Amino acid sequence: MSDLASSYDSVRNLETVLANQRYLHWVNVELSSYQWWLLTALSIVSLLVWLKFVDRTRLIELLLYGSIIAILSVTLDEFGYEYRLWSYNVHLLSQLPHISWIYYFIMPIIYMLIYQFYNDWRSFSIAMIIYAAIGAFVMEPLLVFMDAYVQLKWRYIYSFPIYLAMGIAAKGLVKKLLKISNSVVQK
Repeated sequence: MSDLASSYDSVRNLETVLANQRYLHWVNVELSSYQWWLLTALSIVSLLVWLKFVDRTRLIELLLYGSIIAILSVTLDEFGYEYRLWSYNVHLLSQLPHISWIYYFIMPIIYMLIYQFYNDWRSFSIAMIIYAAIGAFVMEPLLVFMDAYVQLKWRYIYSFPIYLAMGIAAKGLVKKLLKISNSVVQK
C-alpha cells in the first residue's frame, strides 16, 4: 500500500469516527433542543411565506436567483467552517456540518423576496444594505445568543459586505443570463 493510500485510509477512519460521534450528538442533544425546533419552524414558516407571496409569473427567474444565493452561501460557509472561522452547535441533519436551515431556506427566501419586490437597482441596493445590516448585526448575534452559531475567528462586521455582495452579484448574474436568454429566444 502506498503512503498516499495509507494516509488517506487514516483520514477516512477519522471521518468515520467523526460522523458517528456527530450522529450520536445530533440524536441525543440537538434533535431535542429548542434551537433545532425553532430553526425548523422558521424554515417552514419562511417557505410558507414565500409560497404565499412569490410572483409565479417570475418563478424561474426567482428560483434561479435563490439557487445562486444558496450555492454562494453554502460554498462560503464550507470555507469558513473548514478553516475554523466559525462552527455550529445545531445542525438540520447530523451529516451536514453547516446550519442548513439558513442556507437552504431562510436566506434564499429573504433574498428572493427582496429581488422580487425591489426591481430597480437603487431600491434593490438600499434593501440589500438594510438586509445585510440586519443579517450581520441582528440575526448572527441572535444565533450566537441561541448558542446555535459560534464565532471562532470571525466578526459580525465581516459578514455585512459578503451579504451585500452576494445579493448584488447574484442579481447582476441573473439579469445578464436573462438578457442572453431573451436575445437567443428572439433570434
